[in-house]
Amino acid sequence: MTQKERDNILLDIFDEQKQMKKDIGEMNKKQEEMQNNIDSMNSSMAVIEHVHGEKLQILLDVITGHIEKFEENNKRIKKCENQIDIHTSEIFYLKEKVQGL
Repeated sequence: MTQKERDNILLDIFDEQKQMKKDIGEMNKKQEEMQNNIDSMNSSMAVIEHVHGEKLQILLDVITGHIEKFEENNKRIKKCENQIDIHTSEIFYLKEKVQGL
């Protein structure tokens, strides 16, 4: 191998190293940009989770309140139905008494 061929190989290696350093620098810059984007998205997600968490809690409270009201109304209805049954029996008894006179 001649000196000129060795020099050309060394120049090629040197040029490739310069290109690799440039590529590595660009990759580091892009990686930093991606990290910044990830951090920004994490912040946005935290805000969204907080806001939606509050809204979900409000909805859960409303649903729970409605369920409690339904249960109270069902108890009142059952009580009224029992009272109607008692009155129906009393009316039947009184009709029987009146017809028996």
